[in-house]
Amino acid sequence: MKTPEELQDIYQYLDRLALDHPLLKRVAAWYQRWREKEAARQAKGTVVTIPFSQIKLESVGWAWDRRIPTKMLTGVIGDPEQGKSTFLAWLAAQASQGQLAGEYAGKPVGVCVCSAEDSPASVIGPRLTIAGADMDRVYLMEFRDENNLARGVRFPDDGVAIRTRMEATGSKLLLVDPLVAHLPTELNSWRDQDIRVALSAMARLAEELGAAVIFLCHLNKNSNVPNPLYRIGSSIGIPAAARSILWAAPDPLDPTNEYAHVLLHLKCNVAEKAPTLRYGTESHVLSGGIKTSQILWAGEAPAIKADDLMQPPHENQKHLSALAEAKQWLEGVVGAGGREAAFILKEAVKVGISERTLNRAKKDLGIKPQFNGKDHLWMWVLPAKEEGPSGQDPVSQTSGNLALSHKKTINNINHIEQGCQAAKMAKVDSDGNLVGSLASDPTNPEGPMP
Repeated sequence: MKTPEELQDIYQYLDRLALDHPLLKRVAAWYQRWREKEAARQAKGTVVTIPFSQIKLESVGWAWDRRIPTKMLTGVIGDPEQGKSTFLAWLAAQASQGQLAGEYAGKPVGVCVCSAEDSPASVIGPRLTIAGADMDRVYLMEFRDENNLARGVRFPDDGVAIRTRMEATGSKLLLVDPLVAHLPTELNSWRDQDIRVALSAMARLAEELGAAVIFLCHLNKNSNVPNPLYRIGSSIGIPAAARSILWAAPDPLDPTNEYAHVLLHLKCNVAEKAPTLRYGTESHVLSGGIKTSQILWAGEAPAIKADDLMQPPHENQKHLSALAEAKQWLEGVVGAGGREAAFILKEAVKVGISERTLNRAKKDLGIKPQFNGKDHLWMWVLPAKEEGPSGQDPVSQTSGNLALSHKKTINNINHIEQGCQAAKMAKVDSDGNLVGSLASDPTNPEGPMP
């Protein structure tokens, strides 16, 4: 689809032609036919109004609990070699076996895979196999013309046919890898209006089928933008249309380990964002010498935020180490019974913890200020710790999807948080500035604390 700027040369050429020129007559005839077709299309439908009293309210459903909603679009973004496609294979395997934590848990569903970059036989199939997929419930989706020649499906052109096949196969997940390879060639993916036409068709499909549509996007090279959403390639309409976005990136605490990654919940319009997850990729060789890889989950990393992934690796280690030390110090000071807020602020200055770092530690620990009416004091109190059925932390239980999916562990993946020592002492200099290893932190403050 051409923009007015792109058509400027054509307009100037047509302006120089005589009114009876054959080319102008053909253009006029084409325009008349288009007007007649458009009028006929609009005559088949009408605009309606529906009072909200007739719309049944419902809560948000989750294909993957708290991260991938049903009836909506989810984007998975990241640079190359972050295991994004391997992650999609894990999703497909879990859903096909009824093991994906969410509303399909215990209910195996079909999964349709649209891929334009990987070989079904040598890449996608082996990944599904090692992930334990029910291969009878995971389907490769492609378009075949009248000569049986295959191409990738396209949105919105093939929307009706895609819906028909998803209904026929009982599919509740549609994986599109990558998004831009499944758009019509005449659609300009950098033009907001064009991209929204395609994504609105995908969103309608998800809504009507009660399915989750997950598409993959690569990032551009502009690392100087203030918001990581602006790093998503093509139009800003892509992150705007997705209700949830997951960011696959190198683990900022282990930047030299090419197998260590994090999955950060960058955006969610329908619920609170879920904690960051750590994962790795592990190589395998199937029978016949077929090489493949799978995802290894390594638990939550709630301290890792979007800003940390935008920082250079050495800055990430310094800042996150300071935060981890501050959290350990704060948890000890608050204790089981809580502590006066003014006392905590005063002591934090003494040990060299900046107010911004303290705010971040307070948020990560889930501390909520409480007013003591008897003594007229603001108190900081730690939340009660939840326990699973066996007394374990829910995340660490091996029965959950966030637990390690393999007996092996990823070397060094938790080396900073596990190696935190007591907060280092620091002093205030003559100008009243904090000095010491914990004195600076780049994170944004939450605002004034009581």
